[in-house]
Amino acid sequence: MRSLVFSNKDFQFIKEKYSDLYNILLPKILHENGKLFYPMYSNQDYDYVFDIFGDYIGDSLDSKGELSSDGLNLERIWDYADGAEEWH
Repeated sequence: MRSLVFSNKDFQFIKEKYSDLYNILLPKILHENGKLFYPMYSNQDYDYVFDIFGDYIGDSLDSKGELSSDGLNLERIWDYADGAEEWH
C-alpha cells in the first residue's frame, strides 16, 4: 500500500490551522527527500485518515455553508497527498 505524501509547507499549514489533525498524523510521519510520508499498511489505514480529513474539511464551512479558504486549502492538501505519487 502506498503512502500519503505531504510537502513541508502543507504539513506546516496543518500544524498551524488544524493542530488536532497534525497531532494525529505526526507520530507516523517519515521524512524523505524533502517530503513527508504517512505510510499506510491497509485499506483500513487509508479509510481512517480519509475520514479524518473529510471531517476536518466538512467542519471548515463559512457562514454561507461553503468551504472557507482554510478548508479549500486542506482539501487541496488532501488531493495532493492522496495522489502525489501517481501524478508527480
